Amino acid sequence: MKKILVEICTGTTCHVMGSEAIMEIRDMLASRFKDIVEIKATSCIGLCRERNAEQAPFVKVNGRVVPEANLLRVTQMINEIERGD
Repeated sequence: MKKILVEICTGTTCHVMGSEAIMEIRDMLASRFKDIVEIKATSCIGLCRERNAEQAPFVKVNGRVVPEANLLRVTQMINEIERGD
């Protein structure tokens, strides 16, 4: 299966809005994802300026933006990508 890249914004706004907690997703993923999901912290990706900052924290999963990201929403996006949605 193709790799799934999860980019978690750690810019100031996203950090304040809870992006650090999303880094825990690495420990919460089902074992089938351990080899195909890459978790990467990234500096500000600028989405809080392009969109509404109240939608932070932002995460990108294979380039798809997850606004108001949390563990559940990011996990759902990973599952959607795995299914080919």
